[in-house]
Amino acid sequence: MIWHDAPASAACIRDGKGWVYVSNSADYAKGCISALRFSDRGDRVESSWRISEELSMCGVGVPGPQGSWIVSGIQLKGGEWRPIWDSSRAAMLWSVNPHAGDVVAPKLITDVDAPLAAVMIDRVSPFMYLLEGVEWAALRRIRLTTSGDVSPGAMRTEVLTTSRRRDGKKYVSFTSTEDSQPIRFHRPVSACIHGGKVWIICDGGNSLYSYDLLKEDEPELVVADLGGAREIGCGTIAVSPSGTVYFAISSGGGIAKVSKYGEVTKILECKDFVPEIGGLAFSPNGRHLYFSTPYGSGGSGACGAIYSVAKMD
Repeated sequence: MIWHDAPASAACIRDGKGWVYVSNSADYAKGCISALRFSDRGDRVESSWRISEELSMCGVGVPGPQGSWIVSGIQLKGGEWRPIWDSSRAAMLWSVNPHAGDVVAPKLITDVDAPLAAVMIDRVSPFMYLLEGVEWAALRRIRLTTSGDVSPGAMRTEVLTTSRRRDGKKYVSFTSTEDSQPIRFHRPVSACIHGGKVWIICDGGNSLYSYDLLKEDEPELVVADLGGAREIGCGTIAVSPSGTVYFAISSGGGIAKVSKYGEVTKILECKDFVPEIGGLAFSPNGRHLYFSTPYGSGGSGACGAIYSVAKMD
């Protein structure tokens, strides 16, 4: 199987003793979702397959309920590659089957009235989080009335807002009321959820934020300036099992990490053959960090490629 172009968001899903690396393509004309199955040690690819070739512009995706894969994309007509598009739909969320076997047609979950920079799911509660991909973006939360139910009628959308108590003190919460003031992030480009926190990288200000889902505090500015190591595209931030934040950088190409003290360190430089990185994802055991590039071995643009960096922490 030829690895797809324009790699975007990705994640690893446990599958038996090993795991499956699922990756989206953000390409407009020939988008697809692909998968690689790794052995239990992560040192061998056992199989690969296309999950779907019916969606394009699949910039963001996340493992969903009941073994599904939730992805934002545009449905394509048969081999004509013409998107079925309505100008009133800024984004459409779909559910697909990421596991090997018979390909199942994507199932439309819901429409969203804004483009998306990230889709995230909280594993310990029935919530899905949507980060808008606009100039000043809000963080939305979709409450699933039945755990694992992703049908349109089961959803209720709330927005992260700042409110005031009767004593005048500010607090932050998700609310569906229109009179609240949404918290805005300046040009967010990628986000992920880990350890009860949402991590957001913004191109506006070149900054990293974290928001603790269990507190009523405002999002914390972790790093005010990522040192010129600008993050690009979707799916280019990942958090290791130990809690270290990693992100792709475009100034020279490579990957950097952020310490708990907010210090940024470049840990991988690959500017000669990987100028664009996407699909950062840790293996379930935390020993492998995977990433994809639209350029094959030696910098060829004929096909994409996937790389693994072992023993990060």
